[in-house]
Amino acid sequence: MKDNDNLLQVKHLLLRAGFGPDLAEWEKVKNKNPHSLVDQMIHNAKKINGLGVLSDSLPSKSEFMNMNREEKEEMVKNSRQKLKTLNAAWISQMANSSAQLREKMTFFWHDHFACRINQTMLVQKQNNTLRMHALGKFGDLLLAISKDPAMLRFLNNQQNKKAHPNENFAREVLELFTLGRGNYTEKDISEAARAFTGWSSTAEGEFIFRQRLHDFGTKEFLGKRGNFNGEDILNIILEQKQTARFITQKIYRFMVNPEIDETMVEKWARDFYESEYDILALLEKIFQSDHFYLPANMGSRIKSPIEYLVGIMRALNLQFEDEDGLIALQKLLGQTLFMPPNVAGWPEETSWIDSSSMMARLKIPQALIFSSELNLQGKSSFSGNEDGIVVNKHLANKLNATIRWEGMMSLMAKKSDEEVIEWQQDYLLQSPSSLVDKGLLREFVGGNTREDKIKMLCMRLMTTPEFQLC
Repeated sequence: MKDNDNLLQVKHLLLRAGFGPDLAEWEKVKNKNPHSLVDQMIHNAKKINGLGVLSDSLPSKSEFMNMNREEKEEMVKNSRQKLKTLNAAWISQMANSSAQLREKMTFFWHDHFACRINQTMLVQKQNNTLRMHALGKFGDLLLAISKDPAMLRFLNNQQNKKAHPNENFAREVLELFTLGRGNYTEKDISEAARAFTGWSSTAEGEFIFRQRLHDFGTKEFLGKRGNFNGEDILNIILEQKQTARFITQKIYRFMVNPEIDETMVEKWARDFYESEYDILALLEKIFQSDHFYLPANMGSRIKSPIEYLVGIMRALNLQFEDEDGLIALQKLLGQTLFMPPNVAGWPEETSWIDSSSMMARLKIPQALIFSSELNLQGKSSFSGNEDGIVVNKHLANKLNATIRWEGMMSLMAKKSDEEVIEWQQDYLLQSPSSLVDKGLLREFVGGNTREDKIKMLCMRLMTTPEFQLC
């Protein structure tokens, strides 16, 4: 294996199984064999640090009913602020945690099990549930999220009662969470909905099975007949090999390539099914395979806004000092954590790049590195997200981001200008350094001091098309 090939494979692994390298990590791992690095990432991922920034509890039903209008409005206002706090805490954990694979898969499941509610304690609880099961058995994750109060409320299963079944939750379990469209019938949906009747949550946000609301009659579901309850339905779904295929396809698009290789998906889906849906075992097979490191799979994905922002934070050792600027950038780019546009989650790939968002990606590195103005018109994330913002020239002040340059400047101190360019390309871009015009970089990298030149080089590389890819 050529040294440059090894370096590209390591970078590929760090971008897919995490959010890209940070400075200290890169110097330690860039020359490692990627297969040994997989073992290290799996070991680090055993660490589970849940978010615990919110510690209050939900009001009981009687407490809520006794609130006056002003108190309810204040509760809503506080909820919005707490959601910002939770958002910033998770972004920080993504950027700084050594358990990169666990945070990356928590992010993956956050999109797969898309949910949007305004009870922030339930949002935090669901995020920690996703993190806990992110690398375990998919069946355990499916059951946990199906009993999750935030999800039950979001998909209206609170209203799913024997006398008046609500099919919303059952439909999304089949269509979006497990089997995929076309692999069940409308009758399967209605029968599953009957089985999920009575699955609810208390006012305080705990799962509860309300027996008096449950339909105890016989159901017919996916060719089976019996007095099924919700757990029976989930178990029958897991018996279907299509479920393993559906989940494997989605993980393949996220971890390997948006264009599916059907042969590899079928092989890995079969292994996934036979392992009783062991998520970590599936990921290990993918990351240890030669297929994962094929040149066609490197740089084949467009970074989502969250991957883009967290990647910059890791690469530059950057921290946001307040929440407003960080939230504003997410909205500007079209992806705000905990606020998916609908139950199907966020769109993928080329949906992230249009004239507006591409202009933002070209301007953001300069605003972060040089505290310059970011004079751009914001937009709503996507259809269904009404939280569009207008970003003006004052946003740069709100970003309030701090970059700790000491490590990079120390590392670059004894390198020639040519070596600095080569190192930065290897560090920041997921493409062979030979593909980038070094002459053009030298021409556009100015500055009165060496430190300014290094900062300018980082900024220029982060505005290249190659930096948008992972």
